[in-house]
Amino acid sequence: MREFLNKAEEAMLKEARLLDQLTFEIQQEARRRILQKVPEFKQRNILMTALQLLLHLKQAGQLSKSEKKLWIELKNEWQQIDAIRQISNELERRAEEGNLPRNWRDDICWG
Repeated sequence: MREFLNKAEEAMLKEARLLDQLTFEIQQEARRRILQKVPEFKQRNILMTALQLLLHLKQAGQLSKSEKKLWIELKNEWQQIDAIRQISNELERRAEEGNLPRNWRDDICWG
């Protein structure tokens, strides 16, 4: 196949592979940071508790004060995950544009 590619096509393929690798590295860094803040077991607990609260809300029509407080706590924890995902998406976009900061792994780039 290589004999059929011209120099420009080879350069484009190389750039695409590098971008794929960089995107993978950004996603792995995001995963590491998410798990550091909210481990998988805690994520599962958040989801299960949220589901139970929603089912209770559907049956009872309202949540008690303590349930509302718990809902807010769950939401706040999940927002930590969303914040990291948003930063990851932004870094991936910047990598695609060729504008990724060299220090993208540093805490300062992750909020």
